[in-house]
Amino acid sequence: MKIPKFFLLSIFLLIFLILLPTKVMAEKSIPYAPKGLVVGIKKTASVAMELLKVKKNYNVLSMSSVGPDNKTFIFQTGKGKEQKVSDELGKSPDIAFAHPNYFAYGIDLPNDVLFPKQWSLINTGIAKEGGDHAWNYSKGSDQVEIIMLDSGVDDAHEDLQGKIVKMVYCPQPKENGETGDCTEDGVLGKDNVGHGTMVAGILAAATNNRRGVSGSGYNTKIISVKVLDRDTGTGEAVGSISTILKGLSWTQNYVEAHPEKKFIVNMSFATYDESSVDPAFVKPAAYDEIFNQLWGKGVLLIAAAGNCGSSCPSTNGKVLVNPDSYPAQSARVLSVGAIGPDDRHAAYSEYGMNVDLSSPGGVADNGLDECFIDLNTVGSSTKCLVSTWPGDQYAVVRGTSFSAPLVSGVASLVWSRRLDKFPGSATNADIKSLIEGHADSSISDTGRYFLLGKVDALAAVKAASQETAAVISPTVAVTPTPVNISCPSTCQTGLPEKNRGNANCDSQINEGDYQIWKSEFGKTGDVSHHMSDFHCDNSDKNSQVVDLIDFEIWRRNTTSL
Repeated sequence: MKIPKFFLLSIFLLIFLILLPTKVMAEKSIPYAPKGLVVGIKKTASVAMELLKVKKNYNVLSMSSVGPDNKTFIFQTGKGKEQKVSDELGKSPDIAFAHPNYFAYGIDLPNDVLFPKQWSLINTGIAKEGGDHAWNYSKGSDQVEIIMLDSGVDDAHEDLQGKIVKMVYCPQPKENGETGDCTEDGVLGKDNVGHGTMVAGILAAATNNRRGVSGSGYNTKIISVKVLDRDTGTGEAVGSISTILKGLSWTQNYVEAHPEKKFIVNMSFATYDESSVDPAFVKPAAYDEIFNQLWGKGVLLIAAAGNCGSSCPSTNGKVLVNPDSYPAQSARVLSVGAIGPDDRHAAYSEYGMNVDLSSPGGVADNGLDECFIDLNTVGSSTKCLVSTWPGDQYAVVRGTSFSAPLVSGVASLVWSRRLDKFPGSATNADIKSLIEGHADSSISDTGRYFLLGKVDALAAVKAASQETAAVISPTVAVTPTPVNISCPSTCQTGLPEKNRGNANCDSQINEGDYQIWKSEFGKTGDVSHHMSDFHCDNSDKNSQVVDLIDFEIWRRNTTSL
């Protein structure tokens, strides 16, 4: 079920989580088939006598021979008793071996129990049975970490142990408006909602450990910054912009203190633009300054596009349909929408040319708008995503909250590969261009619901392996509405970024400017002679090339895109 409700408490603008799970598995994952035992009887023992004793003493439901010597058997015992019974059988002097009926996996894929249900990893080229995939080139590294701003994390979860570098807690404002500072706190930083733990599992669950799910970032680790907390009235997760800004400020300080590392910030929350139903609504521009600072420090910013694609209620009770959402719409942020297993736009997902990429977010398994699957059943499948849930449990979920961390995980793979091969050209702008420029534009909703198509982990990681990565420029089929604006100079340093994009100085930001950018795309050198270099300033390390950043500035400043 979607949770798109929004509230306004006191003077604080609240941020709501994208989605909560619809079904949770209530037990730990196991790396073997339920009820199954594999038992070998010693050659010196009487098979008939041993079978009789086993059946009598251990309440065996059925048995069958699987070995060519008729001394190896599969026993079916009670669910949950597999390990105990095999341990007891192993003590018998006439039993050669006894163990649960473990799963076997292809050698190029992880052995995590729920991996077969993670279609999203196959869909995006992260993993592929019997074929080339991103994990063949990169499994992440200690050089790249993901800072997750969310509702905290269950760091004790069986599938997240050893993957959480640090836990930070940022308190929500008190009733008098006072806000405290963010502090490292392994207790208050724990997830009391579930959302952050699910996001963490998609980002970087322990992979190839014979349990649970596989994290898209494989070996990548997480810093959890808790900026969302449980609402005592609704049970939903919510946070104020002031608390999120505190978390981003802590992030900036941490980044500055660790120049030896590269950082990705994942944000799976949204504030929706309600100006269409509330003239008094003011767009939350507070993010822009801190995002510009973080970008200047080399941080890659990724956010969920939001779940109001169909509709959701505003704070004044009216209906919002596909409104802009923040921080996803901030200029420095890579915005991620959701698709289903068929690569089609998920109805709940925000859409339009303001959404940069699509990524699997899941769709309902039935007509009741729910995710439904028995995670304990071998061979079962789901159109939703599977991830970790507090208390060593697992959940099936859907939403752009879970599309974004998959892209963040891909970014960690791409960045790690680039650092390994060509560390001199591994800036945040380089990685963003590699991911955006190698998106799969062949999916049918490209150019309609999403600007650049679907994230393609394999293509991006392989491109990161090349010294001169061939970046594909986006194609825009929509004719934008002209926007009147002045043009100060070829290199547009004298204008705020929000007003840049007029390449031909005709007082309009329109398709003509896009065509100029397209013709100049990839050019380097003296950018003062490039009409479409909209971001050439001293703070941008990648300002010596006409690239996707320039395209993004043009796109965001053209109202119909």
